[in-house]
Amino acid sequence: MTSRNKPIEQATPLSVGFVLLNRFTLLPFAAFVDCLRLAADEGDRSRQLRCSWTFMSSSGNEATSSCGAVISPCEALKNPEHFDYIVVIGGVQDEKDKTDHRALDDIRLAAQFGTPLVGLCTGVFALIQAGVMKGQSSAKKLKW
Repeated sequence: MTSRNKPIEQATPLSVGFVLLNRFTLLPFAAFVDCLRLAADEGDRSRQLRCSWTFMSSSGNEATSSCGAVISPCEALKNPEHFDYIVVIGGVQDEKDKTDHRALDDIRLAAQFGTPLVGLCTGVFALIQAGVMKGQSSAKKLKW
C-alpha cells in the first residue's frame, strides 16, 4: 500500500487518530487497530513503521470500554490535520446525558478540514449527531 500515491520507500506513514467515546465498544476498536498493527510492520514486531496511530479521549485521560477494559495512555484530542484518517469508536447509547460535546466539535472540525472520518459500531451515530453525514452516500468509494 502506498500513502498519498508515493512509492512505499518514500511514503510518509499513514497516520490514524482514534477517538474513543464514553464506554466505547472494545471489539470493533481492537479489530481495527490490530489490522493496522499487522500492516504497519513486517515479522509481527508491532512497530509503527508504515502506519502510526494515536488513541485520544476528550479529557486526555484513559478511556474505559463498555466491558470495563481500559486503554491508557490516551492523548487529548489533537488537531485533525495531524491525521490521514480519524476513526470514531462509539459507546453505549443509553447514556444520552453523557454526550461528549467536545468530541463532536472535534469531529466537525475534522470534517471542515476534509480529514476522512470512519465511524465504527455506534461511532456512526456520533458522526450523525455531529452533523457531518448530511449529503453523504452510504456507498462512498474509498481512495487508496
